[in-house]
Amino acid sequence: VLCYVTLCAGHITHKQLLEVNELAMRVLLALDECASPRAELKAVRKRLTNRALSLQDQVSCCAVA
Repeated sequence: VLCYVTLCAGHITHKQLLEVNELAMRVLLALDECASPRAELKAVRKRLTNRALSLQDQVSCCAVA
């Protein structure tokens, strides 16, 4: 994620923003479908959810108005 943001030098188009947000939402929806009573899987799911949300936030900050 950070590499992508660095390569774009803080300048991504609205279309790129939408593409990244769509990919992150797909990940979040897939994670929602993975329900498990095991604590380790819940921890992984939580970590991946936080990373997907962080990606959306970072890319939103770099979007060109």
